[in-house]
Amino acid sequence: MIAADSGFDTVLDAGLEPDLVIGDMDSLVHRESLRKMDPDRVIKYPKEKDFSDTELAIQFALERGATELLILGGGGGRLDHTLSIIHIVSRLSVPVFWITKYDELFMLFPGQTSLAKMKDRRVSFTPLGQTHTVCNSQGLAWDLKDVIWQEMPMSLSNVGIQETVTVTVQEGSLLCIVELTENHRTQYELKRR
Repeated sequence: MIAADSGFDTVLDAGLEPDLVIGDMDSLVHRESLRKMDPDRVIKYPKEKDFSDTELAIQFALERGATELLILGGGGGRLDHTLSIIHIVSRLSVPVFWITKYDELFMLFPGQTSLAKMKDRRVSFTPLGQTHTVCNSQGLAWDLKDVIWQEMPMSLSNVGIQETVTVTVQEGSLLCIVELTENHRTQYELKRR
C-alpha cells in the first residue's frame, strides 16, 4: 500500500500502516508518525514538482510491476487535482478502480462489462481522449443504444433499473462513474476483447 501525501493520514486513521509514503508532505497532519517511519519507506519530493503526489504514487506502483491499481480518496477536494487523476487514469493500460467519498470510477475499454448491485444507483459515462466512442447498455433507465460519443459528450445521472447492468464498448473507451452508496459497492466483471 502506497500512501500519497495526506493519504498517509487516511491510512493511519483507518488503523493501517502503509508500505510506502510518497509526496511533498505538505498536507500531512500526522507528521510525528511520519518521522518515526523507516526512512527507506518514505520518498519525499520538493513542493515545486511536475507531478501531483497521486501521480507519483501511480508511477511508482507501475514501475514496480503493478497490474491493477486501486485508488482510495485522491484529489483532496481540489478540482484541478481530480481532473489530473482522471487524465492519468484515462491513459493507463492497467485496470484502475478509483473510490472517492461519493463515487467509484473506472475505465471501460472495448468489450463487455457487467456491473452488479446497480438497482436504483446513479451511473454516468464520459469518453476521455477519444474522438469516436461507440457503446450500448442493458439494465439502465435510459439504455445506450449504439451511442456515438462524438455527438453526445456525456451520459449524466442514468439509473440502474436492474441489479446487473451490462455495458458494451464497441470502439474507444469511457470513464464510468457509479454512485457509491453506504451499503453497496459495485461488483465488476470486466471482459475485454
